[in-house]
Amino acid sequence: MMRSRFKSDTTDRIIAKLSSLLPWSFYLNIDFNKVKSFKKSELENCITQIASYCAIEFKDLENMERRDVQNLEFNINDPEHSDTRAYLIEQGFRNLPSGVDSITITRWDGLSYSWNTQTEGGVIPNLTIDHLGKSLQDKDKKLEKFQKCDEHWLLITSGDYYYGAFDRINLTIPVISKFDKVFFFRLDRGEVFVLK
Repeated sequence: MMRSRFKSDTTDRIIAKLSSLLPWSFYLNIDFNKVKSFKKSELENCITQIASYCAIEFKDLENMERRDVQNLEFNINDPEHSDTRAYLIEQGFRNLPSGVDSITITRWDGLSYSWNTQTEGGVIPNLTIDHLGKSLQDKDKKLEKFQKCDEHWLLITSGDYYYGAFDRINLTIPVISKFDKVFFFRLDRGEVFVLK
């Protein structure tokens, strides 16, 4: 889960930088190397390098065109690879910025903003009290420090990627909480559920 969160948060930051470098909207997915991880102190520089690389590599995409590039572990520009260099490039192989295994981008004119398509998968769990219990307890403790009001409402939101998504809501309603009302907002579906 932490790896997935790192991937989506980092890709989102790359999209923010890249959006200012490309004049069109796009879908982007970046697979990071699981062995060569970024040091926290280098992360911002790596994000800038990856965004700059993408701006140059993909600047000539046409609307609705998709391009995939894969990292090569050897230097594609070495003279020993001169006879196969053109073929490797045609097949989508590149020397990508350190820590990146592959980049997939699709130009999509007309999108209101660019998207992270993060291709993570797996079984999406149902939302249960096991998922909300700790959050509700933590929020209930903080409620004592809130300004006195007629009512206190709590809005819980789901994540917008695989690691924050749920299939069905499988809760006993009303949930137990010190808040007067509790709502759950599903970002992926734009739905709000009253839990209390």
